[in-house]
Amino acid sequence: MHADAGRRHATLDDALGAWLAGALPLAEEAIPAAAAGRRVLARPVRAWRDVPGVALAGVDGFAVAHAGAVAAGTRWALADGGERVAADAAWPVSTGDRLPAGTGTVVPVEATARDGRTVVALRDVAAGVGVRRAGSALAADVEVESAGDTVTPERLPALLAAAGGRAALVGAQPHVHLLGVGNELADPGRAPEDGQLVAMAAPAVALRAQEDGALARWLPAVPDDAEILAAALARAAASAHVVVVTGGLSGPGGGTTRAVLARVGARVLFDGLRVRPGRPSLGARLGDAYILAVPSSPVAALLVWELLGRPLVARLAGAAWPAALTATLAAPVERTPMADDRYLRASAYVGEGRLWLAVDPVPDAGTLASLARTDAWMRLPAGRAGLAQGDLVEALVSRVPTAAPPSWAGPVGRV
Repeated sequence: MHADAGRRHATLDDALGAWLAGALPLAEEAIPAAAAGRRVLARPVRAWRDVPGVALAGVDGFAVAHAGAVAAGTRWALADGGERVAADAAWPVSTGDRLPAGTGTVVPVEATARDGRTVVALRDVAAGVGVRRAGSALAADVEVESAGDTVTPERLPALLAAAGGRAALVGAQPHVHLLGVGNELADPGRAPEDGQLVAMAAPAVALRAQEDGALARWLPAVPDDAEILAAALARAAASAHVVVVTGGLSGPGGGTTRAVLARVGARVLFDGLRVRPGRPSLGARLGDAYILAVPSSPVAALLVWELLGRPLVARLAGAAWPAALTATLAAPVERTPMADDRYLRASAYVGEGRLWLAVDPVPDAGTLASLARTDAWMRLPAGRAGLAQGDLVEALVSRVPTAAPPSWAGPVGRV
């Protein structure tokens, strides 16, 4: 009997709803703001004071107390020091220096000439030029980051300025453990024996989970042995928020992984997906841990992680997960109609002012060379036999799109 026989497969929407129903953000933790890169903020961040806190020189030049605009030919005596600059004096400053009291304009050095201890303006200079006012970069109590924001390189400077030495409150990083199941598996780094394959799915999903902000590690593969798998699963579930099991979903009774989850009392959230590849996948809870069982194929494992693992990690971290994008199909796609949604490997690129998707012409889900050259998925809805060039499609994109089509794709043409 086929492993899927008699099983009622869930739509992706139903499976996702059951999978995320009880998921809540993990506890927040305080870390140095400088270490918050790629972490998810647990609370809004407000500036603790004006930044800068006082007026600073914005250019190299001479700070003057001149009222209004400075006219060409204006002369000042070079200031000798003191906290306040006289109206007829000019104080030399470098970019970032605190301005002396009473000054409000910095005449750029290239707009001046020196005549002994006299400074002369060579051209007109507007009032207030060359000054970074207090609060000009960031005003006190302004919200610069929101809860749920991921701290990107572009957001980090504002966070550092707003924090002012204080810690940043971020969501705890979800721990994800990956466990490969199968007598045929050899762990990476060990030469496989005859009839064995290097475990590929678990390390690949671990890498993707790390990119999604999780603390991920793949564990040594285990054989199709119920006792050994039950012990390994119990250890993983005790120390991780999410356990991804790759393999053990085929064979009598639906496979070793299914049998062990039933044996240890896991609460099944969905059993089977109306999605290809990845149809045998299963989601469950074991204690506080989420268990995501996926096929051993790296293609299927990565897709199911994209559809279910990534949203869960985002929810646990307190973040939103990227939505599917709308892209234009670069070439026709023809497939035999199926009752399940299918996700086809593709590459995304930008051209003519829009996002294009080129579907890989190799249909075999087990082709590793094809997987290596793609960076996106295209959804082919259930019942559809194909799509035409220029159709708008749903795309899941895992990398920044390129500016040119992949070498294996034909020209876009006019649509």
